[in-house]
Amino acid sequence: MKKKIKNKYTEPSELKNLKQGELVDKLTLIEIEKPIDKVKLTKGDKRKIEIIQAAIKCIAEQGIEATTFESIASVLGIRHSNVTYYFPDKKDIISAAIKYITIQVGKRIDALVSTVKTPRAKLKAYFNSYFMQTREHSHEEAVFLLFFYYCKFNPRYRKLYFKIRSQEIEKVHSILKDIKGFQKLSDKKQQELIGWMIDLVFGARMDLSLIPEFMDYEVRLKRSLKLIFELLDHAVKGSG
Repeated sequence: MKKKIKNKYTEPSELKNLKQGELVDKLTLIEIEKPIDKVKLTKGDKRKIEIIQAAIKCIAEQGIEATTFESIASVLGIRHSNVTYYFPDKKDIISAAIKYITIQVGKRIDALVSTVKTPRAKLKAYFNSYFMQTREHSHEEAVFLLFFYYCKFNPRYRKLYFKIRSQEIEKVHSILKDIKGFQKLSDKKQQELIGWMIDLVFGARMDLSLIPEFMDYEVRLKRSLKLIFELLDHAVKGSG
């Protein structure tokens, strides 16, 4: 019988259960660098995506407070009224940017994980993709760091964070469940192990983003992956 992890962050994710035709639903089929031809976008959809991408650039380079309708419009060479037409409240732009980044990161993870077959290789690819995110998509990573900071003070952002965290836990669990010995762990031990892995990688990502001049990317990547598999092997060995 397949065992499903019990997760306290189990509310349905707004990043999954979207009605057909909604903007974020359409974003799931779009790369951040360029659109692909799997969905027909209206002129308004394309403008919203451009605004979100411009907002990511502004937030990453100037911070949330300094990001205004005017600064976003300036990046695109449009009037600020064109921005407010689609996003009347700046909070809506920020939330859309976070969702957009989350979807893009998820797509990159899925693409990398799909290239390997064994559970251990999939686990390595999963966490390696987060390190690649730090190095190759620095604007997105900067926005996420600001997002985590604001989660401390803003219930709206905190709720979104819980949903993102829930998705991460479920994805890692879907990989670990096929590793011998993992299913013998109690639900509590499974969740603790997954939490340690995610937190370990998150700490490394923060260091690489905030003080890259003092961090060797390859060394930190290898060290983090080594610790992840040591945690896994120790937990599975203890369950035998």
